[in-house]
Amino acid sequence: HRTFTTAHSGGSVVAEGGQLVGDLVSGPLAGERREVSALLLRGYTLWGKVTSDLQELTPIPGALVELRHGEQRAFSVRTEADGHFERKDEFLPDRAPTLSVTAVAGFYPGIWRIDRPPDKNGVVNVHLTLHPIERSLEISGRVVDAERRPVAGALVRITDRSLMAFTGADGTFAFIGVPRRIDPYAATPVAVPLLASKGSARVSRARPVPKPVDGDKVEFGDVQLEPVAELTGVVLAGKTSDRARYPLVELIDARSKEVVDSLVGGEFGDYQFVDRVGGAYRVRARDGTRGGGRAVVVANGQSRPSFCEVRLVEATICAGRVEDEDDHKPIEGVVVRLKCQGPPDNEGDASLSEGSTITDGAGAFRFRCFGARPDAFFIFEQRGKRGGRERQENARDGEDNVIRVDRDEVKPPVRR
Repeated sequence: HRTFTTAHSGGSVVAEGGQLVGDLVSGPLAGERREVSALLLRGYTLWGKVTSDLQELTPIPGALVELRHGEQRAFSVRTEADGHFERKDEFLPDRAPTLSVTAVAGFYPGIWRIDRPPDKNGVVNVHLTLHPIERSLEISGRVVDAERRPVAGALVRITDRSLMAFTGADGTFAFIGVPRRIDPYAATPVAVPLLASKGSARVSRARPVPKPVDGDKVEFGDVQLEPVAELTGVVLAGKTSDRARYPLVELIDARSKEVVDSLVGGEFGDYQFVDRVGGAYRVRARDGTRGGGRAVVVANGQSRPSFCEVRLVEATICAGRVEDEDDHKPIEGVVVRLKCQGPPDNEGDASLSEGSTITDGAGAFRFRCFGARPDAFFIFEQRGKRGGRERQENARDGEDNVIRVDRDEVKPPVRR
């Protein structure tokens, strides 16, 4: 405890070597003696080192180290030639101070929380590591065939770096010192894309870059080559021998039903998909008014070209209007959904057909069906406070479909 005699009115009193606990909120009288309590804080020594996170732990000189208490900066110091920094007589309260290290050239910045207590000598030791912006990776693996036998002389490429190497007699390959930009704070890890090929077989793989503790090594293991195929064909207009000019041709995986490749055909309807791994595919073509498709299977273990002829199917128009059943006036904003039966043969592609629409100001709707037969309309009716149901109406080819409903009961569905 210390005793202060003050002649001023109000304010704070700070004890030498410490901070006062509490303020003088009422002004003392002149000559009055008043006792206050102050907590003396001990100053600690903050000692640390900044290195890279590589295996060699190379010291980083000239890095700017800042001690922060929340948004307030307490001090800043730069590391010496050996990566060390030191700061004496610092107060480290319980409110989690942090060290912010500003990156020097070639390194990402970093932030660390000081949660280690001082030792018996009042020293807080910290070791900070910075991540290089570009790392040098070692990439290796082995190329094998379908029987897991090593493949010698296979070409291996890292596609985004244009680096190439050939496998040895044992099928192994290695890339040393491959530069790679890696952000340690990114949400998704960086991947290394690799392409291996020999003759008509190829394979594409990708591996995530490991953490620094793994020594910056990317091991692909056994990379098995797969046979590839070439898909060619023509697109014909309808059931004639006329070629469709510049059609859009899509290659669809038969299992996942996803489009894996697409292109614009030539002036005479010709198209070509090269370097496709063997499997089951579906070729689909379309133009502005017509659409069609046909399934083709490329068998595994074969590299012969596969020819697929695709005939465009003329669209079947199914259109009409929605009217009030009492006064026959058009109803706008009604959701109409069309159900189509499957195609009668392999030429049509029902997935191109339009499925739903909303009536316009004249109550009109219009659908196009490719290789499928219109079957039924579905419209949404609101029934009381508990919701509604879909009402079904038979559909006919042409544009004279008329659906008459109660205006008050036909409303768009409410999506929750």
